[in-house]
Amino acid sequence: MDDKSPFATVDDFQPVFDRIEGAMRQSSRVLMAIDGMCAAGKSELARRIADRYACNVFHMDDFFLTPEMRTPARLATPGGNVDVDRFMAEVLEPILASRTSCYRRYDCRTGAFAVRRIPPPQRLEIVEGAYSLHPKLRRAYGLAVGLRVSPDVQLRRISAREGEERLPDFLARWIPMENMYLNETRVWASCDLVVDTTGLY
Repeated sequence: MDDKSPFATVDDFQPVFDRIEGAMRQSSRVLMAIDGMCAAGKSELARRIADRYACNVFHMDDFFLTPEMRTPARLATPGGNVDVDRFMAEVLEPILASRTSCYRRYDCRTGAFAVRRIPPPQRLEIVEGAYSLHPKLRRAYGLAVGLRVSPDVQLRRISAREGEERLPDFLARWIPMENMYLNETRVWASCDLVVDTTGLY
């Protein structure tokens, strides 16, 4: 086990790597989504893939709504907590057109947009994070992976990652919002592969 990763070995995700290899044999370029439950390991899986392949990783956390966009009506809509239109314009459309993408990272903690990233196109492009399989986006992907985790392990991981003081906010807001999205937009059914990470760490 390396000191950067909570997962035991890369073999924990071998079925995912097998799917990537299969997709890359069938297409010259692959756009992949990694969606799923909070604290299921989406960012970690994306990092593992990036360690093996020359690829870009785009994080849906960079496209959460700015405060003025967080209306009650929008937040009550499954998947409404992400700026899908900005993601499509700044990331998805350039990728599909094989153009270099310029986008602004929105930092929820500071409430500001960070410097634009301009990654050159790669054969494998990864979009990771909750809402990456939003109904407006999912048809664009050549490969979709979903990650599950049991509720008790999910809470333990969130507490370790965010601190005990932030756990009530996740219980009251973020987990219910993400679960509504996952269930009501049928994310699991849209995945090519679903992996349960409960026992991995």
